[in-house]
Amino acid sequence: MLSETHGFLDDALITNFRECDEIWHASDLGTSQVIDQLNRLKPVRGVFGNVDGPEIRSRLPEDLEWCSENARVYMTHIDGYPGRYDPRARRELERRKPDFLSADIRTSRV
Repeated sequence: MLSETHGFLDDALITNFRECDEIWHASDLGTSQVIDQLNRLKPVRGVFGNVDGPEIRSRLPEDLEWCSENARVYMTHIDGYPGRYDPRARRELERRKPDFLSADIRTSRV
């Protein structure tokens, strides 16, 4: 999982991602070239962030939910912190009831 690439992918990430099954990008890709580069390595799951323009927003959703190894994962850009979630994220967490939250640069069990 990564986020906040803002249009730049370090070569070390590319090397490490060759060993994973899929790549999770929790927003602020910066350019569509980042999505394309990552997709050439592995399948990508991602959401757009506040720095992402219309091209990325047309390719990625604001929120994403899926199951991974029997755990429900919810990904969004801005979520806040446990006990102090962003109001929109709080509503989505209550509605979706995921096992894990993936947002910005952290992943946590909900």
